[in-house]
Amino acid sequence: MQGTGPRPATTIQRVYRGYMARKEVKNQQQYINSLNQDTLGCITKYLSSNDRGELSATSKSNRREVGLGTVRLTIRTGCSKENMESILTSEKYKDIRELSLEECNLDDVSFKHLENLKILNLTRCRIGDEGARALAEVLPSSGITVLNLNFSGIGDEEARALAGGLFNSEIIELNLRHNKIGVEGARALAENLPDGITTLDLGANYIGAEGASALARGLFGSQITALNLEGNQIGAE
Repeated sequence: MQGTGPRPATTIQRVYRGYMARKEVKNQQQYINSLNQDTLGCITKYLSSNDRGELSATSKSNRREVGLGTVRLTIRTGCSKENMESILTSEKYKDIRELSLEECNLDDVSFKHLENLKILNLTRCRIGDEGARALAEVLPSSGITVLNLNFSGIGDEEARALAGGLFNSEIIELNLRHNKIGVEGARALAENLPDGITTLDLGANYIGAEGASALARGLFGSQITALNLEGNQIGAE
């Protein structure tokens, strides 16, 4: 006598179930991508065919936490200054919370309109002295908590300009790895680090033993839990 339990799924049934599962995932992805469609659409129209962009939005369940929803914009390889100004100076894009630019021209470009920005990654962007000053100007009034400026050609002059806006900022993670910061730049940073900073990466610069000493004095009593000074010719001191 045959058992009364459920019959094993046939090949056709398994294929059908797999198809429905994939369809459900695809529908969910389409729904997520439809969020903030107006914002994302406005951004893409400013990107030329030579500017490779990546845009993404959070699911609806996270929108309450961040207000209008998290939007991340990533632009790689040489976005022109004109396109950057079109994106960063428009009120339409003030909901962007994470901005990642690589090898873009940021000379004298302002970030002051990105009121909700939390994470700013400017890897390999040559910001120059004017760019550092423009960034320092908006840091105290912004909500930026993570700032990545590695490989950005920052020397002592740029470090001093940037330091002017650090003290009253909300920065908790600062990455200045692989730049040209020396003793004076290290001293300026040490004297202006924000109270809440927990991570500081100054690896592969030129601060030397004197700059390290200045940093040590500036970090006394701070909340720093991660500090990288490798590759700075500090020696045994």
